[in-house]
Amino acid sequence: MSPEFDILVDRAEMLAAVRAFFADRSILEVDCPAIQSFPQLDRNIDAMEVFISEKEVGYLHTSPEYAMKCLLAKGIKDIYQLSHVYRKSEKGTIHLPEFMMAEWYRIAICYLKFMEEVADFLRLFLGPLQAKWVTYESIVGHLTEEALLEKVSGKKEWGREALEELYISLALQGEKELVFVYDYPPSQGALAKTYWKEGKEVAKRFECFYKGIELANGYHELNNSEELKKRFIKINQERKLQGKEAYPLDSTFLENVGKLPDCCGVSVGFDRAMMLRCNKKSLQNFAIRDC
Repeated sequence: MSPEFDILVDRAEMLAAVRAFFADRSILEVDCPAIQSFPQLDRNIDAMEVFISEKEVGYLHTSPEYAMKCLLAKGIKDIYQLSHVYRKSEKGTIHLPEFMMAEWYRIAICYLKFMEEVADFLRLFLGPLQAKWVTYESIVGHLTEEALLEKVSGKKEWGREALEELYISLALQGEKELVFVYDYPPSQGALAKTYWKEGKEVAKRFECFYKGIELANGYHELNNSEELKKRFIKINQERKLQGKEAYPLDSTFLENVGKLPDCCGVSVGFDRAMMLRCNKKSLQNFAIRDC
């Protein structure tokens, strides 16, 4: 059997291992539709359009997040989904326009304890790695914009946030354990709650890195519709400044966010985890993509 087929066999075994991981924790698998009526809003991610009919346009989901949160708002408990997701114009060493994501939500779980569960999930792929937790502020808070520009060889017009994100990835490349970066600035809170810590507002968002590669992005989920609407309006303004299309707001989703129970959620790049598991350098060549 060729090495490519060996990877496909291992991939199938890992899909089974992931389902067993969630079954052991009584987390229910769901299968939400990939086609949505509204695109998901993110300053950096663009949705693919699909023509449902001559007059109706839909969008392939960039994550099953919106549909899963609607289920949570209706009263379902802990859930997960293994799903192919789609993102326009994403192609590179660790990016693909279509890839598999594992996403799950836990009701009434401590933010930090939830990160421990994410670490256990990633150990399925990467073995018994140690994990450590560092705040966003502790990595970049001491750096001036000039220092950031020098360290990442970036450009000032990228903006401080983009420079910080790149610096964090570069700074963690040499780490041989799972690194959880948590408590992000509110401006990068996305769909996370915020809280006050040592006189400063921070977002209850985390990302997990291994060898500088981001594998997981999670939140203590925001459940305030009005606050989320304000954030979405701001994201659309930022998209316009970048020359991107401003997306329509999904009023049904916004309404459901206000009904969310207290919960944490995370998305994990299944393909990236497989790439690292198989000691490959790129998503482009670690598995059969085209026949």
